Amino acid sequence: NLREGTIDGLRTRYDNTRNDASGIRIGTFILKPTLGQSYNHEFNKGGSVDDRGYLETGLKGTLTSDWSRHQLTVTGTGIWQKNVSGSGETEPLADINAELRLDLSDETIGRLRAGYHFEREDSTDPNAIEAATTQSGINQYTLGAGIEHDFGLLRGSARVDFDRYDYSAAKF
Repeated sequence: NLREGTIDGLRTRYDNTRNDASGIRIGTFILKPTLGQSYNHEFNKGGSVDDRGYLETGLKGTLTSDWSRHQLTVTGTGIWQKNVSGSGETEPLADINAELRLDLSDETIGRLRAGYHFEREDSTDPNAIEAATTQSGINQYTLGAGIEHDFGLLRGSARVDFDRYDYSAAKF
């Protein structure tokens, strides 16, 4: 039996003719995860003893809605490092972003965005604390909204974004 189209003419939730990358279906969402593992070696020629070998584990995922109208996309990345040899500084990273696309009409699209990003301050940064064993963490919060409208051959858009940075305490 073939699937029937919707009454309003929009695409159905599942379309056999689409050539999307496979993923894990979770209700009306599709999850596309990636896991990576690598061994790295870092050598600093600057004379300091920051030579190290480390394992890096990375996890990345995209969760996308499969709705007939509108779309929610959530992406996340996480990187964790563990020193195997040497005494260099580990650099963890976390990143999560969400975007909701609202199909307001055939010509108008609204977008709402939110995100979070974490990383450690680089020890070579001029503002870094020299005697710290662990540099301060940088937390970045992002919030945004935008609207796009097609005027025939022209497209107009307006967007506003807010970023906030918070620094945690360094450890000695």
